[in-house]
Amino acid sequence: MSAAGREVRECYRALAKTGDNIVGEVLRDQGLFREWDHYPRDDVYDPVTHAQFYYHAHPAGQRGWAEHGHFHTFLRPRGMPRGAKPADVPPSSELVEALPSEKPMPADNLALSHLIAISMAPTGLPIRMFTTNRWVTGETWYQAADVCAMLGYFVVDHTRLLLGTQPVDQRDVHILPATDGRVVARPRSHHCGSAIERWRGA
Repeated sequence: MSAAGREVRECYRALAKTGDNIVGEVLRDQGLFREWDHYPRDDVYDPVTHAQFYYHAHPAGQRGWAEHGHFHTFLRPRGMPRGAKPADVPPSSELVEALPSEKPMPADNLALSHLIAISMAPTGLPIRMFTTNRWVTGETWYQAADVCAMLGYFVVDHTRLLLGTQPVDQRDVHILPATDGRVVARPRSHHCGSAIERWRGA
């Protein structure tokens, strides 16, 4: 994990030399920034690892802790650890259409899992992590242990926004011990806030 942390710092250092940051790289050449829209357009999706993410922002009155916006990270079934299966909960009616991607997804790759959302400050630095209720992302829920295992499989390894995405990948893996408790708490309740409070009190 220390190597991952060093890689994160090195990427921030390189971006800072030109006055840039991760969020700026994601929004580069994307036109007018609109609340709720996904950035980059159609998300970033790795067809080999099946990791996916996007950046967006809520309206100013709905943002917490002075964030600019946040990244949502996902893993699709073809990139999940062997044996990972959806939890025994009612399916989400929003599953198929919730997330766009660069290419249509095969039926066996639709049941994606939301991993972690990363809040970003206006300075372009990460300030907080959180999980979501399922209706927010239209995801499929998996057992907590499976979701924790998925964190190590989240890698985006292609040239599209490679510099900007690298810290997102490595940050997810780097904070695995802190993330573990948070994800484990989530399936106990469909209310994200109470899950986060349980994690904080652990």
